[in-house]
Amino acid sequence: MATATTTATPDTELPSDPAGLVVTGAFTQSITVAWTPGTDNKGTVNTAVEVCTGSFACTAFSLRGTTSGNTYTVTGLTPSTNGQVRIKHIDGSGNVSANYSARVPFTTAATGTVLPRAPVSFSQPRLPRN
Repeated sequence: MATATTTATPDTELPSDPAGLVVTGAFTQSITVAWTPGTDNKGTVNTAVEVCTGSFACTAFSLRGTTSGNTYTVTGLTPSTNGQVRIKHIDGSGNVSANYSARVPFTTAATGTVLPRAPVSFSQPRLPRN
């Protein structure tokens, strides 16, 4: 009895190039970024987030994390830091997008930013009148 054998076709198609990268929040020790979700012929797309710090002209990017979503918070930054962030897409087979996103500059917030405190009590006890 003869049996049929199928061979899986390797995925060689690159995922889409990243687009729409924006910094949605800059805090004293982190930034939050968002982008347009990537696409791929096999469906799964992860995004690698890379950051360089020290100036707006920095070029030494390092990987800060990957996610399957379209937002990411980069932590471990220092206050008042200038830098740039960029992303690239990676599909489930390890194919990497042909290009990075545009580089987006950011500046983390300065130290000493004071957030409002919640009141301890909304009313003060009334003292009796004499």
